[in-house]
Amino acid sequence: MEKNYKPSRKASITLSLLVTAIPAAAVLYALSTPSVRNKAYFIYTGILLIVLCVFMGAVYIPLWFMKMSIRITDREVIFRSGIVITAERHMGIHSLELVYIIKTPFSGCTGFNFVSLCVYGKRLVLPFLDICDAEEAADILQKSLAKREEEPYEP
Repeated sequence: MEKNYKPSRKASITLSLLVTAIPAAAVLYALSTPSVRNKAYFIYTGILLIVLCVFMGAVYIPLWFMKMSIRITDREVIFRSGIVITAERHMGIHSLELVYIIKTPFSGCTGFNFVSLCVYGKRLVLPFLDICDAEEAADILQKSLAKREEEPYEP
């Protein structure tokens, strides 16, 4: 059995909008106040911040979401992420102790659902899954926990 999961497209869009819209709105509001309007360094800093936020929201976050992947096999869970430097985290299912889902408010609309895997004081979080994918992954891992309790582990 091997299942592959990708992060939710809704989460990518929501995070991109938040990263772009909130700082841009704050800078535009600050630039519209009369006491700050004439300070050139604040204007240039504000423009730079807006450009940086647009880059993050339009390029970096979508690339990060495209490169992120989660694979669940019979023996381990593999989480890959990163754009330039790729990080890969492995967690053996045989040592898994606890699996739970974190659902944020409006998680059906935002895609901000997380599956948390706990093992011997450490934790691996599988971020930004669709709610159906998060429930399916948690169910697969819970079944493997129940199966492991019935029979001893053999490497």
